[in-house]
Amino acid sequence: MVLAPEELAELNVKEATLLAGSYVDGDLKASFSDVVQQYSLKNSEHPVKITFLFEHKSSPPTHPIEIQILQYFLGIWRREVANGQFA
Repeated sequence: MVLAPEELAELNVKEATLLAGSYVDGDLKASFSDVVQQYSLKNSEHPVKITFLFEHKSSPPTHPIEIQILQYFLGIWRREVANGQFA
């Protein structure tokens, strides 16, 4: 997915912060790696996280990729709820 020009224009791209660690859980580590960056928005005090998710497979997937991506997002949300970051 690519950000639309008007969405990209809202990000302070020169102030990106690379977040430490990975959000990929043990079940997905064999297929995915990720890079997460946090950006401030030009017209908001709330930061936004953008995830670059890289897929690497040596054989065809056994189930739709959308299910794996959903598992990835659920893992992030569970971690944020556990840390009190997601309301």
